[in-house]
Amino acid sequence: MANQARNITLNTIKKLYALSGNRCANPDCQRELIQNGTQLGEIAHICAASPSGPRYDLSKTDDKRRDYANLILLCGDCNKIIDDNPDKYPVGLLREWKQVHESRCQDQFEKTQNAYLKRLECCP
Repeated sequence: MANQARNITLNTIKKLYALSGNRCANPDCQRELIQNGTQLGEIAHICAASPSGPRYDLSKTDDKRRDYANLILLCGDCNKIIDDNPDKYPVGLLREWKQVHESRCQDQFEKTQNAYLKRLECCP
């Protein structure tokens, strides 16, 4: 049977981009993932999709490898650096980056939404 770990569903892709705030999840980067209509972001596997990849986890199924929880959005440069240095960028660190990044994006969205709603309250 062919490796299905790279067959990421459209809903998962949409969720990744929606919760990314259009920024690389690397806290030292934060580069825009789409600029002037050009996609610079890459969907990266936290635990590799294939046995030869970095941070591969033999215990995961292909469904788990392509699941939202195992994916992170990075710019192309960060994706390459991270995959070329798996000891420096272990699974736990990448999961932490993703969680912190998405929480920060959600907090910013809520602040913007609340500010907008406050302005509406002032309108007759």
